[in-house]
Amino acid sequence: MLLIGLLRSGGFVELYDSSASLVTRFNYTKQSSWHTYGIDPLTGTQTYLFPGTPGKANSPLIATYGGIVANPKPSVKGGFYPSTQTIYLSSKTSGAAIYYTLDLIEPTVNSLLYNNATPIVISTSAVIRARAFLLGMIPSDIETQTYRFFLFSLLFVTIISYILYDDNLLGISSISRRSSKNIPSSLLLAITMSMTRLQIVVKLSVF
Repeated sequence: MLLIGLLRSGGFVELYDSSASLVTRFNYTKQSSWHTYGIDPLTGTQTYLFPGTPGKANSPLIATYGGIVANPKPSVKGGFYPSTQTIYLSSKTSGAAIYYTLDLIEPTVNSLLYNNATPIVISTSAVIRARAFLLGMIPSDIETQTYRFFLFSLLFVTIISYILYDDNLLGISSISRRSSKNIPSSLLLAITMSMTRLQIVVKLSVF
């Protein structure tokens, strides 16, 4: 038995005889982790087979599939958002039904059925997992998107920097009345506002 590595995205296999003459060429499409790809013994056409029969002839009793359903795609990708988002799901495979979950569980045909007339509306952090199904085809891969929402209405980052030199740093009228011994010549004060917290960083440095 000959073992070779194949690209999951598709490709071809060529077999040659001992004189280096091409005997046959076998083209294959995108592969599935749990299915094999070969010749249907009943029709003689290339198809997906389950279960596989490595080292044996393809059985006419095993299930065949006409292809792999295209992954569902969201109209809005996962990320950070300041307000409610409306998510539409679609698959390039015509007639495919999309099922999804919001509880991190792998979607099946028993999960929530997506309807384009009633898209998914989310206003709090959520994880959408979706999968497309079509009779006679291998279900798509699972599409997972994570959505996060800010505590504030807008995301902003503000940095305020003050550079204070000796005249303002030391002395009776300065912010510090201590001796200049062992105190750097300038003070950098950076106030950083992030989306969920106020962080104050004070750094002493010599310029």
